[in-house]
Amino acid sequence: MTQTLFRNCTLLDTVTGKLRPGHHVLAEGDRIVEVSDRPLTAEGAQGVDVGGRTLMPGLIDAHVHATITTMDLASLERHPICR
Repeated sequence: MTQTLFRNCTLLDTVTGKLRPGHHVLAEGDRIVEVSDRPLTAEGAQGVDVGGRTLMPGLIDAHVHATITTMDLASLERHPICR
Protein backbone atom coordinates (compact mmCIF):
# COMPACT_ATOMS: atom_id res chain seq x y z
CA MET A 1 0.00 0.00 0.00
CA THR A 2 1.26 3.49 -0.85
CA GLN A 3 2.59 5.56 2.04
CA THR A 4 2.83 9.35 2.11
CA LEU A 5 4.86 11.20 4.74
CA PHE A 6 3.76 14.80 5.30
CA ARG A 7 6.63 16.69 6.93
CA ASN A 8 6.68 20.08 8.62
CA CYS A 9 2.96 20.68 8.88
CA THR A 10 0.73 22.58 11.25
CA LEU A 11 -1.80 19.98 12.28
CA LEU A 12 -5.40 20.92 13.02
CA ASP A 13 -6.38 18.93 16.10
CA THR A 14 -10.09 18.44 15.43
CA VAL A 15 -10.71 17.24 19.00
CA THR A 16 -9.36 20.35 20.75
CA GLY A 17 -9.72 22.81 17.86
CA LYS A 18 -6.09 23.87 18.30
CA LEU A 19 -3.34 24.21 15.70
CA ARG A 20 -0.20 22.19 16.42
CA PRO A 21 2.84 23.40 14.43
CA GLY A 22 5.90 21.29 13.66
CA HIS A 23 4.17 17.94 13.18
CA HIS A 24 4.73 15.03 10.83
CA VAL A 25 1.99 12.71 9.56
CA LEU A 26 2.35 9.30 7.92
CA ALA A 27 -0.59 8.14 5.82
CA GLU A 28 -1.01 4.70 4.31
CA GLY A 29 -3.57 4.66 1.53
CA ASP A 30 -6.46 6.74 2.89
CA ARG A 31 -5.61 6.21 6.58
CA ILE A 32 -3.38 8.12 8.98
CA VAL A 33 -1.11 5.60 10.68
CA GLU A 34 1.22 7.84 12.69
CA VAL A 35 1.41 11.44 13.94
CA SER A 36 4.41 12.91 15.73
CA ASP A 37 5.98 16.19 16.77
CA ARG A 38 9.34 14.54 15.97
CA PRO A 39 10.58 13.61 12.48
CA LEU A 40 9.23 10.29 11.19
CA THR A 41 10.94 7.87 8.84
CA ALA A 42 9.18 5.52 6.48
CA GLU A 43 11.33 3.77 3.91
CA GLY A 44 9.73 3.95 0.49
CA ALA A 45 7.14 6.56 1.48
CA GLN A 46 6.53 9.50 -0.81
CA GLY A 47 7.65 12.60 1.11
CA VAL A 48 5.81 15.90 0.99
CA ASP A 49 7.25 18.99 2.70
CA VAL A 50 4.14 20.91 3.67
CA GLY A 51 6.19 24.01 4.50
CA GLY A 52 4.35 24.78 7.72
CA ARG A 53 0.94 24.89 6.05
CA THR A 54 -2.09 23.52 7.86
CA LEU A 55 -3.02 19.86 7.39
CA MET A 56 -6.67 19.21 8.23
CA PRO A 57 -7.22 15.44 8.34
CA GLY A 58 -10.77 14.29 7.78
CA LEU A 59 -12.03 17.59 6.42
CA ILE A 60 -13.18 17.97 2.84
CA ASP A 61 -14.34 20.90 0.75
CA ALA A 62 -18.07 20.32 0.37
CA HIS A 63 -18.77 23.85 -0.87
CA VAL A 64 -20.97 23.97 -3.96
CA HIS A 65 -23.19 26.43 -5.82
CA ALA A 66 -25.76 24.17 -7.47
CA THR A 67 -27.31 27.03 -9.44
CA ILE A 68 -24.07 28.11 -11.11
CA THR A 69 -24.18 26.30 -14.43
CA THR A 70 -21.66 28.52 -16.22
CA MET A 71 -18.57 30.52 -15.34
CA ASP A 72 -20.08 33.48 -17.25
CA LEU A 73 -21.49 34.94 -14.05
CA ALA A 74 -23.12 37.90 -15.81
CA SER A 75 -25.29 35.52 -17.85
CA LEU A 76 -26.68 33.91 -14.69
CA GLU A 77 -29.09 36.85 -14.33
CA ARG A 78 -30.87 35.60 -17.47
CA HIS A 79 -31.23 32.00 -16.23
CA PRO A 80 -34.17 31.02 -14.06
CA ILE A 81 -33.41 29.49 -10.68
CA CYS A 82 -35.25 26.20 -10.11
CA ARG A 83 -36.94 26.01 -6.75
